[in-house]
Amino acid sequence: MKNKVLATIALCIIGFTPISHAAEGIKPGQWETTIKTNIKGMPAIPAEQLEQMKNMGIEVPFGDKPMVTQQCITPEQAKLDKPIELPKTEDNCKISNYKRAGNKISGDMLCSGDLSATGKFEMTVFSDSYYQGTWSMRGMVKGAPPMDQTTEMSGKWLKAKCDANVPTYGKQ
Repeated sequence: MKNKVLATIALCIIGFTPISHAAEGIKPGQWETTIKTNIKGMPAIPAEQLEQMKNMGIEVPFGDKPMVTQQCITPEQAKLDKPIELPKTEDNCKISNYKRAGNKISGDMLCSGDLSATGKFEMTVFSDSYYQGTWSMRGMVKGAPPMDQTTEMSGKWLKAKCDANVPTYGKQ
């Protein structure tokens, strides 16, 4: 069950990273996002279990180790006129109250599936190739204890042409 909770939260986080850009827009292309998550009340995973997970190819984006992902941002998404569609999951997450003012973006999220939670995000775009932000979410994952998580994230533009293996979320 703990792995399902981690996977659900990671998917939500990855789904939110493209909406976090503002200002006049950002560069389309390949972006790298660094995500560091803290879940209150989650017991620490023993070092030997973390090592076993690592040997199995499972990276846990919690505690001191951030998760680093890459994604492709389309020219339409780079305009930042609206949030992108989140990946379809059993969590049924939706974004509302999306606001963009200058280099700041904020909004709310509601998940009404296996993950029943509410959240808020705030982002600052420092240039067309770099942003930072935070995300917080509270709720329940089906069959798990209550969740209260805070995420710090940052993104940087890597290049104009995306590698073939880099996903594009919510392609418009």
